[in-house]
Amino acid sequence: DIRNQRRYRQRRKAELVKLQQTNSGLNSKTNFYNVQIDYYNQYIKTCMDNLASKGKVSKKPGDSKAKKSKQVSQKYTAARLHEKGVLIEIEDLQPN
Repeated sequence: DIRNQRRYRQRRKAELVKLQQTNSGLNSKTNFYNVQIDYYNQYIKTCMDNLASKGKVSKKPGDSKAKKSKQVSQKYTAARLHEKGVLIEIEDLQPN
């Protein structure tokens, strides 16, 4: 044992250095992940705020008319669609 004390001491010292390096690496990873968590929390908060602001309906006099005009569907007869070239052929209709 007395002869090997020097080797044991060197091994313990090398192991201690490795453990310190591992500890510092884990601390830096912890800091990185904490920064990422803060970033993602801020991102989620921003998204939730945007969703909350979009959910509110603003009542402006001109907005209701604009929205209604977008929702109105256009009605065309089959003959008109055929004239425009949307329909190629209409069943039971004589070509002119």
